[in-house]
Amino acid sequence: MSASNQLELDSELKSVQRWFRAMVMGHEQGEGDVEQIIAPSARQSAAERLAVYQRGYTLRLLECLRAGHPGLRHALGQPLFDQFALDYLGAYPPRSYTLGALGQHFAQHLAATRPDDEDLDDGEPWTDFIVDLARLERLVTEVFDGPGLERRDGWEPPAVPERPTRNTRVEVAPSLRILRSSYPVGRYLLAVYRGEAPPLPLPEPTFVALGRRDYVVRLYDVTGNECQVLEALSRGEPLGAAAQNAELPIDLAWERFKGWAQAGLFAAVTIAPDSREVG
Repeated sequence: MSASNQLELDSELKSVQRWFRAMVMGHEQGEGDVEQIIAPSARQSAAERLAVYQRGYTLRLLECLRAGHPGLRHALGQPLFDQFALDYLGAYPPRSYTLGALGQHFAQHLAATRPDDEDLDDGEPWTDFIVDLARLERLVTEVFDGPGLERRDGWEPPAVPERPTRNTRVEVAPSLRILRSSYPVGRYLLAVYRGEAPPLPLPEPTFVALGRRDYVVRLYDVTGNECQVLEALSRGEPLGAAAQNAELPIDLAWERFKGWAQAGLFAAVTIAPDSREVG
């Protein structure tokens, strides 16, 4: 076979492969005459044979979304969850090489397609809870799959002095995430993880910090003041200013700070040379 003939065959094969991928994924550019490309079998037509792959592909994506959202599946029930998930897949077909990014826009889609609260039978804005729960479960996936401190040679939780110092600054761990919610989504999700069957919660402003240590994702309930301190520390502000702006006593902020450092929320702790001990 000549080189030119080989190149022609390679080009034709790539064209068929692109067509097949587009048909399986449901892209518009995949339109074509199925019968001319796929041969029928003794029991199935060409379209029926193609449909096997299309259904299998969709089910695999659906399984991935189910696995990443145990809290949502419990809150909605699997039939309704599957309905929302399939609608999401139609709006956001996967574009990444990894299925870890599959649910990246799920919370955004749920928020964009949510019904008006006045249209709900019970009048409760439970959609806020559903959207925030989806946001939390996405953060769990990001923290689990993302960078952490485990591969830093010899890393240990940073040591902190016994007494508080106002000029303490931190390098936050790359896995740290913070979520503000109008519902206790963190406690709800942890209950689902434990195998419990929690009811839909009542509205309650809550704040959740997420971190990872030894490849285990952990959720921490924090108060609104503590959330402000963590956010300020993440921006590079010193602990004293962060605690003062959050109206949190420095002694209490220091106790929380030591716990966060031990939990691995901070990669490093730095105390400026001119720091003065407090109290």
